[in-house]
Amino acid sequence: MNQTLALSRYGSDLAQAGQNLLAQKTRSILTALGIIFGVGAVIGMLAIGAGARAESLRFIEQLGVRNLLVASRAATSDQELQQRRRSSPGLTERDVRILEANVDSLETLSPRKGLHPSSVLPKPSRDMPELFGVRPSYALIHNWQLAEGRVFTPQDNEASAAVCVLGEAAKVSLFGYTSAVGKFVKVNDTWLEVIGVLKEQIASGSSLTQDPNQVIYTPLQTVQYRFFDISGYLRDELDGVDVRLKPTADSVEASKIVVAILNSTHHNTPDFAVTIPAELLAEQQRSQAIFTYVMVAIAAISLLSGASAS
Repeated sequence: MNQTLALSRYGSDLAQAGQNLLAQKTRSILTALGIIFGVGAVIGMLAIGAGARAESLRFIEQLGVRNLLVASRAATSDQELQQRRRSSPGLTERDVRILEANVDSLETLSPRKGLHPSSVLPKPSRDMPELFGVRPSYALIHNWQLAEGRVFTPQDNEASAAVCVLGEAAKVSLFGYTSAVGKFVKVNDTWLEVIGVLKEQIASGSSLTQDPNQVIYTPLQTVQYRFFDISGYLRDELDGVDVRLKPTADSVEASKIVVAILNSTHHNTPDFAVTIPAELLAEQQRSQAIFTYVMVAIAAISLLSGASAS
């Protein structure tokens, strides 16, 4: 009997609530819309924030939180180049040897020399890919993941072998979606055998780095001995040096040592830049925290609007 009375009371309350909602339709609709928009704002902000965070974390992980990225700053004119050369030879192989000998926290490194080809065969269906000459250690530094084939070896580099590994977009642009391993790419006047294809990598969407998917990678000595870049006279001998640190190393402290060494060999000429992915990660986390606070504020305003409508 008590259960019957309770059900009767609840039924009466629900009926009265329904009558009140019907009696004030406009207020009820505004209240419902406010709640819907508030909850939707929370869900939307969380989804957008989580997606952006995951994408940026994947890119920073690809750069390597134990890495330091040294990049040459190309001269913009003959006058600027001449001014620099009075005090600095630019980024060179000598810098690489000095870094190897003096950075105790260094695990491995790879110089990088880029070239923009004048012609590529098969003809690309998209933009012209870049050619990067790197050491085999570049694969470890940037955590290469292969879709097929293999990476080049120290023996390939020492022999200036005519081999290459294709970024995912470069492979699709040149050969479509069929297997590319064992086929040949002609870059300028040199034929290169494709020995590997990389899985898709995250592009930065900025000028920080070249899109890694739109690159033909080949041994550094292959670029140095088989190619001549007439368009690169304003550039240094090397475009960059990518450094991987030991697991126990402090990347910020190591970067100070690298900068000090290069400032010494370049006589304080500002013709290079050092990027610390670990600092990018910290900055991304700070930005994510700010975004979360903004998200909470917007959601709170939406919910308060819904509450005030009631």
